[in-house]
Amino acid sequence: MKRRKFISNITLFLLGNILLSGCDSQKFLKEKINCSSCKYCLKVCPRGINIPYVFEIYNQYVENQNRDLFKESYEKIPEMNRPNQCFSCSLCAERCPKSLNIPFLLEKIVQEYSNIK
Repeated sequence: MKRRKFISNITLFLLGNILLSGCDSQKFLKEKINCSSCKYCLKVCPRGINIPYVFEIYNQYVENQNRDLFKESYEKIPEMNRPNQCFSCSLCAERCPKSLNIPFLLEKIVQEYSNIK
């Protein structure tokens, strides 16, 4: 069952990338990410990415459009724990009670950071 869910998550991730590859990330991610900060994802992330924090700083950016604050907050994350270290294992997505496609969202946040860097 876990293998099937993993394959399903990877398929959704890849399909999302294909559909949105030419899409402006600002247009795609213009709404806040509905993360409850439950931290279930933190317990399973092999890269130690603080996913709720990343979503929090992104949500603040969406709300106030302060690029400098987003950049500064993002750069405070240790490089080894930044969202660009995600390799889409989807363990976090399996634990998410909100069924967020976390690897996909992290990738879009990384793209947004790259656009304002």
